Amino acid sequence: MVTGFLGSGKTTLLKNLLDRYAGSKKIGIVQNEFAPSGIDGIDLKRSDLPFSLLEINNGSVFCVCLLGDFIKSLTAFVQEKDPDLIILESSGLSDPVSIAQLFQAPPLCNLLYLAHIWCVIDSLNFHRTAVAETQIIHQIRVADTIILNKTDLGIAYHGQIRSKISSWNPYAEIIPARFCNINPELPLVTALRPKEDGPYESCVRPDNIQTSVLKTGKRISPENFDLFLETEPMRSSYRIKGYVNLTGGKTWAVQTSFGLVSKTEIEGYGNNTEMIIMGPMVNAGEIHRKVKALASATVQFDNMKGPPLA
Repeated sequence: MVTGFLGSGKTTLLKNLLDRYAGSKKIGIVQNEFAPSGIDGIDLKRSDLPFSLLEINNGSVFCVCLLGDFIKSLTAFVQEKDPDLIILESSGLSDPVSIAQLFQAPPLCNLLYLAHIWCVIDSLNFHRTAVAETQIIHQIRVADTIILNKTDLGIAYHGQIRSKISSWNPYAEIIPARFCNINPELPLVTALRPKEDGPYESCVRPDNIQTSVLKTGKRISPENFDLFLETEPMRSSYRIKGYVNLTGGKTWAVQTSFGLVSKTEIEGYGNNTEMIIMGPMVNAGEIHRKVKALASATVQFDNMKGPPLA
C-alpha cells in the first residue's frame, strides 16, 4: 500500500514502478480518490504501459459505507486479472490505520496479504499540512518505509521533518528521493527483482498467513501486555506492529518480527491502542476476546500461555 498527503508524489511513484517493471510483471493498480473523476487513473493510462487498474472514486475505501462494495470489487479484480502484485494507492485524505481489516475479510483473506506499507512525504510542503495532521500522523505511523520526496526543494526542512517522523514512528526507514525515484533494491520492489541468472519470479503468498487489526480504547498493564505477546498466535506471528496505551499513562510503539520484540516509549500519541498482526492462523475474534480481558489491570492471564488457537 502507498499512502501520503495530496500532492506528495504517490502517483509519480506508481509511474516509476510501472516504467521499471510493467513489461515483466502482471501489476494491478488500485486507486482511491475522493473526487468523482479518476484524474490520476487517466494520467497512468496515458503511459501506455501494460497494467490493470481498479478505480474507487467519490469516497474512501476505508469508509465503512463503501467497504462491502470495495471487497467485492477487489475480489473480482484479483480473480479476473490474476496480478502478481497489487499496489493500492490510497487517497491523500484517507486514514489508512485500518487498511489491514480489508484483508481479513473473506474471500480476500484467501487471495491477498499486505506485504509492505509506504508513505510518501512532501518535504517542501510538509509544514503546511497541519490541516490534515491526524491523517498524516496515521499514515506515517503505519508505514514500514517512508519516502521523503522532493528533497531537492525542501532542504531547509529535512532535519525537522526527520525528527518529527521519528517521534511518530521510530521504526520506519526514511528514504530521501527526488521525483520518487527509489533504489530498486528497496523492500517495495524486492519481489519484483529478477534472479541474477534469469527471469522474474512470481510473488508467492506465504502459507497460511492471515492479518488481524486490533483496536481498543482501554489501557493495558505492561505485565499483561507482555503475557499477551507470549500467547499463541502472538508467539508464532510473522509480524506485529502498532501502538499500545499502558496503564500509568505511557504508550509503547511495538514491533515484532518472528518473535523478536522491540518496545519503545513514545510521547504525544493521543490515539487508541492499534496493532496490525500478521501470521499463520491469526484468529481475529480470539485475539479481540483476550485483549478485552487483559485490558483489565486486575486480571492476570497465566493460562493464556498454551497451544495454538484453533
